[in-house]
Amino acid sequence: MERVWRNCKYPTTVSFDQYYKMYARNNIAARVIETFPDYSWAAVPFPSDSRGATSRFSKAAAALLTRQYKLQDGVSQPLLASMKQLDVLGGIGGESLLVFGFADGKKLNMPVEQKRDMEISWIKILHNGQFEVEKRDEDESSPTYGDVLLYRTKDFTSTIDLNFSSQIASGKSIHASRCVHFKESSGLSYGTSRIQKCYNQLLDITKLSGASAEVYWLGAFSGLSIETDPTATLDDDAYERMMEKTSMYFDGLARALVFEGATSKLLYPAIVSPKDHFDLQITMISIATGIPRRFLTGSEAAKLASQQDTLNWMERVTNRREMFIGPKVVAPVIQRCIDAGVIPGPSDGTFTVAWPRVQSIALNERADAARNMTAAWNAYGSSGMSEVMPFGVYLLYACGFSETEADDIESKINSANWKKVKKASESGTTSPGASSSAVKKLESRIEDLETGMEEAANQATPAAPMPRSEDTEKKPKRGEK
Repeated sequence: MERVWRNCKYPTTVSFDQYYKMYARNNIAARVIETFPDYSWAAVPFPSDSRGATSRFSKAAAALLTRQYKLQDGVSQPLLASMKQLDVLGGIGGESLLVFGFADGKKLNMPVEQKRDMEISWIKILHNGQFEVEKRDEDESSPTYGDVLLYRTKDFTSTIDLNFSSQIASGKSIHASRCVHFKESSGLSYGTSRIQKCYNQLLDITKLSGASAEVYWLGAFSGLSIETDPTATLDDDAYERMMEKTSMYFDGLARALVFEGATSKLLYPAIVSPKDHFDLQITMISIATGIPRRFLTGSEAAKLASQQDTLNWMERVTNRREMFIGPKVVAPVIQRCIDAGVIPGPSDGTFTVAWPRVQSIALNERADAARNMTAAWNAYGSSGMSEVMPFGVYLLYACGFSETEADDIESKINSANWKKVKKASESGTTSPGASSSAVKKLESRIEDLETGMEEAANQATPAAPMPRSEDTEKKPKRGEK
């Protein structure tokens, strides 16, 4: 394998500096590193404890995520934006560090002691070329045995600078209670670069794009073959005059060539399109990263993505939010702020991080689904099925809604009007026009609900999760009257 890599000019090992430069200079590498963060942080998470979205903790945590904090040089941004930045920088080399500047008057190498209404003076985000682990807990009886106790900043110099990475003086020790360590990996020891598996293909794309431009540059101005007459004798002066005329032609100072005892012919090089080779590399990168190639190559091409591609991609984004971003980024950041006293703790000591439902279906397809659902509900109401199967059970098992969604829909249906329409339909007193009017009203109501859900998902404010059963009046079980 190493011999193949050597013949293909692939490096045997790749350093952080190489990853860093690839991200800064290669647009496909930047796309690979930024695509997951762009989609993952497109929605606002909402943390809550057992008392729901209206609890003291939930309100404070929601405000914390959208509050502006200073970075450096007078620049501020919301904490959510800093967490996305942490995600992007962590994708370059596999790790990054978010450092809190708690206003407790202590040095960075000292642990934070909880203080009520603690302020955050500043936030710094470092990529893993700017820090290293200085000390771990070596006490085998400690519950934090093996965990990092101290980080140390280090000097990172490169010919390329990323203007969104922060700066802390080299050689500073930072206590672990003042920061959140991001690792892009399913393992525990260290993070891996988001472009590690496709680094060779990114090099090939660099070769292809550079070579295609060079080939065009050379091929746009054809070469020249000068063939001398075998019977002619060229002295040194004739040769010098021939070279001078050739030089003037290529420099654009002459548009004709006149030789003594020689003829000139243009050389037409074969220019091959690099498109097929480029498509192969993009396909291999898509396989390695799990990003559909249409999403990888840009928003315009993504419009042509198949519905299955879209569903699969949104499923991956949802899984990343719920299994990685929520528990390993958002929750640790909130916990650090709880431990320092920036926000109050949850009522029962635990909290969850939820995300809005991903709207992965196009608007025209959502409209078709709404019409089909309306027709199904109309058939349910007019067929007598409601006497056998309660509406909530029908929504849950026949329509495929979750229990929370079924409860929400059922609570918004006007039961009195539903019964009137049903009774009129059964007695045969409802005219076709009236029945059609009722169906249209139901369709309009469903479309309003769909529009409201879509607008709520796109807003930059956290949606309120459903209250838990223990916090509300006990409801009868499904099917009970």
